[in-house]
Amino acid sequence: MEMTRLSLEELKRCQIGILDAVASFCDSNGIRYYLSGGTLLGAVRHKGYIPWDDDIDICMMREDYDRFLREFNRANDRYQVWSIENNPAFLREYGKVLDTSTVLYEPDENGKKLCVNIDLFVMDSAPSDDLLVQKLYDRRDFLRRRKIKREQSKQQKVTGLHSFFYYLHGVLRRIIPERYYVKQLVVNARRYDDPQSESVGDFSATTMDNPE
Repeated sequence: MEMTRLSLEELKRCQIGILDAVASFCDSNGIRYYLSGGTLLGAVRHKGYIPWDDDIDICMMREDYDRFLREFNRANDRYQVWSIENNPAFLREYGKVLDTSTVLYEPDENGKKLCVNIDLFVMDSAPSDDLLVQKLYDRRDFLRRRKIKREQSKQQKVTGLHSFFYYLHGVLRRIIPERYYVKQLVVNARRYDDPQSESVGDFSATTMDNPE
């Protein structure tokens, strides 16, 4: 089948189609969802995308997220949600809803093969003790740094003695699989499970990239 390259505007329309499918499913099944990050800011301030933005972020509470993961794929063929929970090969600590009729390479043609998608982040219950909350965030940040260094270690090349030591360090990092860090991020996020909690937090990923 011949592939057609999408323009930026076509890409955005495709993403909005994914969002429409998610919204329709969630509204029909009583699943709560929210616009998040730059998507929320764009909807309020620009009535659409932020002018320099090209993605869509949504968010769910953990109980809604778990239910969405269980039920959405059974109700859709073209649109599918992937996460570490339902796809062991998906090495992210949050979900993506994909248009499986498309192909997308991240960050470019030499990157990972995926589909046009929107990001699905998850919020978890937070303890009332600020010190416990900080521990959850500290653990998240530690694991994310380790995961990023694990990813970067695959790109390291040897160009001299100094680079050799960095390369060797990268080899040692690769002993621990990337999937371990992803799973531990999810474990950390789920650590405090209290649906009655008055506070929530993003303990697995960072949903806000300071979009101004």
